[in-house]
Amino acid sequence: GLVTITGVKITPDYAHATVYFTSIGSTPEASEEALNSASPILYQRIFKLLKIHTVPQLHFVYDKSVEDGFEMDQLIKQARAEDAEKIKE
Repeated sequence: GLVTITGVKITPDYAHATVYFTSIGSTPEASEEALNSASPILYQRIFKLLKIHTVPQLHFVYDKSVEDGFEMDQLIKQARAEDAEKIKE
């Protein structure tokens, strides 16, 4: 599936980075599993590209906030439609 990175939180000592993502075309669980299994490879590439002393270990977590936003939007649309129907009556 298509994965979009939505945010990153890095610990103060730069040892760990939590990478938040959304996905389209696959389940969040499958995407999270695939990303976390690829984490060591990504770590090595980042280390070689940046050439810095400390590169964080990557931990991928599905970001449900986008999904929650869509649900909230649907609820608002539904409530507005119901209000419009009441006004017509």
